[in-house]
Amino acid sequence: MNWRTFDNKQLDMQIKDLRRAIKIQAEQPLTVREKDWFNLRYDRTCICYGSRSYRSGLISSLDRAIKRLEKEMTSDELRRVKGESG
Repeated sequence: MNWRTFDNKQLDMQIKDLRRAIKIQAEQPLTVREKDWFNLRYDRTCICYGSRSYRSGLISSLDRAIKRLEKEMTSDELRRVKGESG
């Protein structure tokens, strides 16, 4: 993978998450855990290929934090942030 494909994937993820956050925020305010989930995902997508954060493994640490947060979330919260219909 080169830096362009990595950055494009990051940008696509960021755009999807922002659109989903705006959509569900309009229906009902986000809970603290939902905000934390979106913030962690946003921080993950801001890491550039080859940067110090990338090389030090920050992406995998953020992925683990996101998975742990998902375990704490209720099923309704998890469905909302992942864009799954209930």
